[in-house]
Amino acid sequence: MLKKIIAIAVFLIIAIGVPAYILIKDDPEVQHYNPYGEGPTDLSIFVEALESPDNIAEYDTRSIISSPVLLKGIKDPEQTCYVVVGVDREYRQEEIKIIEKFVREDGGKAIIMDDFGSPNALSEKFGVFFYGKPMWDDVNMTGPRTVRNISFPIFNFKLGLVPHSVVLNGPTGLTTYNTNVEYIANGSEKSYVDLDGNGRINIGDKKGNIPVIIEVRFNESKGRIVFIADADIATDDMLKHNPNNKIFMTQLVNRVMDKKDSLILFDESRHEHVPSQEIVYKNMETVAVMSSWFWPTVMTIVSMVVIFGIVVYSSKDKESWIHRFDVSAFSRRHNPPERLNVQTERARTALMLKVRMMYSYSAEEMAALQPDQIRAMIKDKDLMELALNPSQSWTQQELRVVIQRIKEWGAD
Repeated sequence: MLKKIIAIAVFLIIAIGVPAYILIKDDPEVQHYNPYGEGPTDLSIFVEALESPDNIAEYDTRSIISSPVLLKGIKDPEQTCYVVVGVDREYRQEEIKIIEKFVREDGGKAIIMDDFGSPNALSEKFGVFFYGKPMWDDVNMTGPRTVRNISFPIFNFKLGLVPHSVVLNGPTGLTTYNTNVEYIANGSEKSYVDLDGNGRINIGDKKGNIPVIIEVRFNESKGRIVFIADADIATDDMLKHNPNNKIFMTQLVNRVMDKKDSLILFDESRHEHVPSQEIVYKNMETVAVMSSWFWPTVMTIVSMVVIFGIVVYSSKDKESWIHRFDVSAFSRRHNPPERLNVQTERARTALMLKVRMMYSYSAEEMAALQPDQIRAMIKDKDLMELALNPSQSWTQQELRVVIQRIKEWGAD
């Protein structure tokens, strides 16, 4: 019984303790964009604003940690919004096809936020491209006139009839050839994308009224997708310093979802993780959608523990067999083989084989020879004795000499 209790305790430590430590352990150098974390690059303030009872609509937020292919099985795509903040891992073709169908045909909603151009394989399906290079604006900068911060451009625009003043953090620019789009926010006439990265405007740079927020609509399916050229617009750190960002992001979701109660899915499968966490996330790919509610996860783990405990408790203890073996004991063999006799017989066999080979006899012909014929063939007294007298006893020294003479026999 004690062994079973120890086995269950060890399983609990491994199954719960190790994954919990790996997932809880923080790495300050990794940007998380976790909808339920509370770090500077997480999205908890944005999620709280969406779930707030003061909001116009009631939203249920969840996370995708495996793959956006799960959108294929969504029951009510028109009331579902797919949100990805920061794309570190590029989309596979299968994922792109499912997201495109989710928006274009099924009427789903999506908001894509990034500033490095990684979503371009997806966005090009809607006629939109991320430049992936820094965007500067010599007019719309934050800070006083004497100390302007070009890394945090401010954008003034209207969403519907509501004016907004939104600050971005090192954004890139967008471009599109799609005529069925709405430009929600643009840079000034002196905005440009620094394509060569030299910090100033060159001939090859994109210049003038660079778009940063674009919405694409599909009237037939009611699908909508919004592209935002900044991954940090809705992070906790930005919302704390720029409350207008929270107001805008909340209104944007309300607008996209038409102010109806909906499901908001945050895709965390596009993010990079530290190596230890990456192992855990990959092993959880069979889990489709993880709820932000903690207890379903806990109940799943408890169920696994209970099943394991039942199996261990109901299994029979194996019969002890250790006492049957004692490697420290030593006993001599009762009838050790006579090594000298074995060597003598092997020497006789070797001699007869050599004689047969020398005279080109078959095994049958050799067996038919008479002793006198064998003596005439060997012509060596000691070797004849070895070949024809099995009862002759030999000492080790005598046998050594005879073996040497077998080797030399027939050389003349």
